[in-house]
Amino acid sequence: MNFKTTIILLIALALVGAWVMIDRFNGGEKPAPRAAGEGVPVFTDLKSADVTAVTIAPAEGEAVKLVKSGGKWRMMAPQSAPAETWQVDALIRELVDLKSRSQVPLSTSAQYGLNSPAFKVELIAGDKSYRLAVGTRSPLGDMMYVHKEGEKTALAVPSDVWEKLASGAEKLRDPKLVSTESSAIQQVVIQRESGELELSKVGGQWRILKPAAMLADESAISDLLFQITGMRADGFVSATTTAPRTGLDHPQVTIWFSTAVPASQPTAAATRPAGTTLAFGNYVSSLRDNVYVRVEEGDVGSVAKVSAGRLESFNKPAIDLREKKVLDIDSEKVSGLTLTAELSATTQPSTRPASRSTLTIERRKSEATLGPSLPAIAPASTQATSAPATAPASTWVFKGASPTEAPDAAVEGLLSRLHPLRAEKFVESPAESSIARYTLSLTGQDAGGAQSTRTEVQFFDRGTSLPPLARAADATFEVDRAWIDEIQKLLEAQPK
Repeated sequence: MNFKTTIILLIALALVGAWVMIDRFNGGEKPAPRAAGEGVPVFTDLKSADVTAVTIAPAEGEAVKLVKSGGKWRMMAPQSAPAETWQVDALIRELVDLKSRSQVPLSTSAQYGLNSPAFKVELIAGDKSYRLAVGTRSPLGDMMYVHKEGEKTALAVPSDVWEKLASGAEKLRDPKLVSTESSAIQQVVIQRESGELELSKVGGQWRILKPAAMLADESAISDLLFQITGMRADGFVSATTTAPRTGLDHPQVTIWFSTAVPASQPTAAATRPAGTTLAFGNYVSSLRDNVYVRVEEGDVGSVAKVSAGRLESFNKPAIDLREKKVLDIDSEKVSGLTLTAELSATTQPSTRPASRSTLTIERRKSEATLGPSLPAIAPASTQATSAPATAPASTWVFKGASPTEAPDAAVEGLLSRLHPLRAEKFVESPAESSIARYTLSLTGQDAGGAQSTRTEVQFFDRGTSLPPLARAADATFEVDRAWIDEIQKLLEAQPK
């Protein structure tokens, strides 16, 4: 080895030694290289669960500010309203988890839109604030450029979160328009073209106060309340949208409800307690699939678009909400019944003249006994013989010159259907033309045995193509065809 080669090797060894010393002085051993595509976190000391406030300010449009309290997010700007918590959580998680793919010198930030950011984002966690400027997206749209405040370089990061930032307040706002639970509502007033409908919960039972006083059907009221409290916006409308366009200055339906216990008498609008008001205006388009609605709940007001199908529920006539249990008669309390059958004359499928017949059935009166009978003692010399058993007398008898036994099964089958008598569907008009009309009159007895009550129900057979109608308690309603079958069984059993 010559002298020149030795000098070169010594210089190389000195350079390597210097590099090792510098490396150790600047931090020791290097971390293991990152896996390809893993990226470097933009926020190294921030967890999404620690974020309690976020502000997104777009270059154009209104800034969105959200605050977390009690585990739920609320929108504070551009207006105060509940936020969709899971949507906000997803947005923050994507922001906090951003990872850079490459660095961009700040001196070239203008070409990446960072001198006039598309969005300015601020995240608050405890007493720390994290600000992020979002520039432009790459031509292919899979990357965007960001600059974290305080850093010397900008970063290229995946642009998956871009759409959430650009969606603004609408996608982050809770689409549920009413926060009240349906079970908490105590009174409802609905104004519509057909007139006012007023409902009130008294003693745990819903009642219809207007247009007429009557018990309400719990199932029908539950459905109505669900339609009110379950409304979700298909989109929100800017407060600057003109009233003539929305029609909310002259709503077609207005609903007011309250969780306050109602007064004993219907309340005028001027004296109603605090509550929530919903007003339904014009259809959004000629398709009539959506309608504008304004919701005023406490100090929060908003205008949204909802499915127009809701209006059908709110325009139901009061009779559709009426309690379906019309009568409830215990057969044990019935002492007698009269059934009158009036059959119309027919020519199809066969000729039948008009006719009218009546049968009367009474409960058999039990025979009084002075005391228990003693068993007969046969003489010892006489062998006991078995006598044929006597069939028990029927409970019911046909009344007439010569009373005869009535079939208990047919009578009880008819009476059992009155415990209770439920309407399938109420109808506004009285019975139309029918091929037969049956009038059932029931008499009852009080505890002392004296006749005290009388109830009448009429049934109208309109043929097999239409459900029968019944009339009782000042209401006309559809009933099951089994009623006609039970009536005919009893008519066929009467003595000829």
